[in-house]
Amino acid sequence: MKMTATKAKARAWKVFSRYIRVRDALRTVGNNLQCKCISCGTVKNVAGRGCIQAGHFIAGRYGAVLFHEKLVHGQCYHCNLGLKGNWVPYERAMITLYGKKKVEELKQLHKGTNKHMVRYSAQDYLNIEEKFKKKLEKLGGFPG
Repeated sequence: MKMTATKAKARAWKVFSRYIRVRDALRTVGNNLQCKCISCGTVKNVAGRGCIQAGHFIAGRYGAVLFHEKLVHGQCYHCNLGLKGNWVPYERAMITLYGKKKVEELKQLHKGTNKHMVRYSAQDYLNIEEKFKKKLEKLGGFPG
């Protein structure tokens, strides 16, 4: 049976989200078990109930934003969903990480110009999944 784009997208997101959480855990706390929220600084587990999430700096789950490593960071549930991204402190943290000029460039991705509208096939999502599996392995894998 052929994999649908929807199922392949879910698989790619699962691996990408794990990669983001481990990447940021190593960057913020120094291990792959806990991560500091980019917006409020709360430390949460990388996996399990109430764990840190992979929160988008720019709202929307279309192609140019969904799997963009500089636009997704470890974020607690409260900031990500409860505060709809807790955008002001998230932006401050982004400027610290990448600089104001780069953040301004990244913010332009939400405009949805043809240049940034990406349509992925099932195979594209499977390739994304494989790419981030390899990156996750280089970081030491995912706990649990």
